[in-house]
Amino acid sequence: MKEKMLSHIRNFSLHSKITLIVSLAVILLTTMSIGGITMTINSGNALIYKALAGSLNYTSSDISSKLSNIESMTNMIVTNSNIRQNLIILKDEDYEIKKKNARSNLERLLTDYQQTYKNNSIGYISIYSNDMHVTSYEPGCSSTPAHVHTSIIAETKSNSGYPVWDTSYCGTHGLFLGRESRQVKHLSFRTLGTVIVNVDLKNLIASSTQSIILPDNIQYILMDENDKVFYYPDNFTLKQATELSRKLASDYQVINLDRTSYFSVQGDLGANSWRYICLFPYSTMAQTIHRTEFAVFVLILLTLALILFLTRKLVALTLSDVSVLVEKMNTFSNSDTLAFEVDHSYQNRTDEIGILHNHFDDMVRQTQDLIRQNYVSEILTKEAQLKALENQINPHFLYNTLESVNWRAKAIGESDISAMVEALGGLLRETISVKDKVNSLKHELQTVSHYMTIQKIRYGDRLQYCEHVPETLLDIELPHLTIQPLVENAIYYALEEIIEPCHIEVSARQENDFYIVSVKNNGSQFENHALENMINGTSSGHGFGVGILNIQKRIQIIYGPQYGLELCNENDDIALVNIYLPGGHHDKITHC
Repeated sequence: MKEKMLSHIRNFSLHSKITLIVSLAVILLTTMSIGGITMTINSGNALIYKALAGSLNYTSSDISSKLSNIESMTNMIVTNSNIRQNLIILKDEDYEIKKKNARSNLERLLTDYQQTYKNNSIGYISIYSNDMHVTSYEPGCSSTPAHVHTSIIAETKSNSGYPVWDTSYCGTHGLFLGRESRQVKHLSFRTLGTVIVNVDLKNLIASSTQSIILPDNIQYILMDENDKVFYYPDNFTLKQATELSRKLASDYQVINLDRTSYFSVQGDLGANSWRYICLFPYSTMAQTIHRTEFAVFVLILLTLALILFLTRKLVALTLSDVSVLVEKMNTFSNSDTLAFEVDHSYQNRTDEIGILHNHFDDMVRQTQDLIRQNYVSEILTKEAQLKALENQINPHFLYNTLESVNWRAKAIGESDISAMVEALGGLLRETISVKDKVNSLKHELQTVSHYMTIQKIRYGDRLQYCEHVPETLLDIELPHLTIQPLVENAIYYALEEIIEPCHIEVSARQENDFYIVSVKNNGSQFENHALENMINGTSSGHGFGVGILNIQKRIQIIYGPQYGLELCNENDDIALVNIYLPGGHHDKITHC
């Protein structure tokens, strides 16, 4: 089964294989990304919960601190000597003027305490003694029913001067703290008065949550030491608050109540043995978290779509290169040329596709070179032989005639005519003979010597010729009749165009594993890119371009495209032709 599946996959098209690989990679990457992001979001949510729980715990600490401050304030009130002295006056003095002054002093002192502790949301401070009372804020004290104060005074009598918190009226009149001011007299305690502090609990909670983000959304449920709810938000009922307090199982959690979610934090509220539940609407937080999760997943999907899009484009681009290569192969299989034209060049490509294209193109070019060497060269040879046959108008008769002219010239003392006839005979033999494709440099120089003998007789001192060829290079080989046409070209362009003498020099040297045979003359110059212009047909070379191109083609057919002619100017008055021949290295250098 496994082998059958592998065999089936191997027969997939290249497009299908790449698509399968990319699809598997994308699916794996997407799965891992979603899993990792989900873990990250969950970890982030946990950190958010802890941070929010810490912030809410801070508000509860502030509430507890304020309640402790109120207790401390009552302790200072009952121990304040001025207050105690004025309470004694109210208790024992019969003169109304002294009692009136004592009341005024107590009101002032209580007002000062309330102003000092105003940040603790104190509604009013009252002291009850006998049938009279003194208060820091009469309107607030008067709004509280007398039975409330009577109940609190009764509770404090049984607590031996310790503070008593009364939570019975939190929903209507606020939170109350009662405490007796007592005096030791005749080895017993007597009550000088009862201090009652009214606390606006709702305002106290609101002021403690101002440092939290969205403080208006923070809500509190408070329970006494018996877990009885005594304070809850206005939008809750007592039943709902009690039900929520029973559902809460850990220090903080998300809890649902009547289709509403709350982030809830619970704990103890200071030394009162009270318990609190701090509530924060979870819908706002949940919406933010859900929006974040949605944005993340949308980003993943967009990234996935972009990956698939780019992959599709890249695969199409790669496969188009492969298709071009296949088309090239099909074209070459039906012919021997690269007739298939493409818009994109692969010469500068270094990737595997570019390497395949370049190697295939090199293979085709090498094949074409072999075809040219084995067929084109043979055709050129046959054409040269045919041309030679056409020009061989009975060469033996021609040689015999020239020989007769030579002997006759010698007989009558015409040495110039004799030299010219001998040179012409030698030159004719070299021109007509095509049995050898290549000759030695020494042989080619002899042919040039025959030609120059004729030209020197014609032009006299106006033509000067010299050779600088080391004996070690006389045996190097080069195509038949390579140098003589170049010398003829120099005479045509220089000697016949100038008045002063024409100097022609043939030299040879070995340089960087090349044999370089040079022909230079004064009195003429090559145009820029002369050889290239002759090859592409933009310049004819004034009749001699055909001969130069013939030399270039014959050298490259025999030795390869890296060898051949180089036409350049040595300075403003000297034309130079360099013939590059193989000397052991295969890279052509630039000489001028």
